[in-house]
Amino acid sequence: NDARCATLGEYVFGVGQGTRDFALLTLGTGIGGGIVGQGVLLIGHAMGAGEFGHHQIRPDTGFICGCGKVGCFEAQASGTGLIRHAMRLAPSFPRSALLDVPREKLGSKAIRKAAQAGDQHALAAFNAYCDDLALGLANVIAFVNPEVIALGGGVSSAGEFMLDRVRPAVELRTTMVPRGTTRIVRATLGNDAGAVGAATAAIRGG
Repeated sequence: NDARCATLGEYVFGVGQGTRDFALLTLGTGIGGGIVGQGVLLIGHAMGAGEFGHHQIRPDTGFICGCGKVGCFEAQASGTGLIRHAMRLAPSFPRSALLDVPREKLGSKAIRKAAQAGDQHALAAFNAYCDDLALGLANVIAFVNPEVIALGGGVSSAGEFMLDRVRPAVELRTTMVPRGTTRIVRATLGNDAGAVGAATAAIRGG
């Protein structure tokens, strides 16, 4: 699928170059991803490897996921998850700048910009989002122990504003894998990653 192709593209031509164990997560409306282990893109027995978005991180208090479960990583840490965090916290911030944004335009980008501008509601939502993102990433490290985790998709455009919050939180939650051995970075190929990966797969013969 597109996320697996993007993983291959980033691994061969993007930020995954020079690694043997690599993971990509795309943070958009949902969360897609893929895994490279020892230089091989992992597909899985039923072609389901890399569905990071549907492991549960908040099964008791989380948002309802599109798959029907509660508190999936995707429900909490996708762009949609960021919007949900903002909506959940809205009653505590009656003077929030986000209240002036039309409901149909309240996207993750608007929340991130408001957080960067110092709006306390947006900042609280963004921090809650980053905490959930870190929780899921720490689980990915425990599952597959990659050298690099690359973050792509629209939410990753927050760059260091996001990563400065996420990296320390991941370190705190990393236990069985030595801390500091997985680098968390932004993906570099953007929207071209999927096409690059599909072409790479075709040339390589799968």
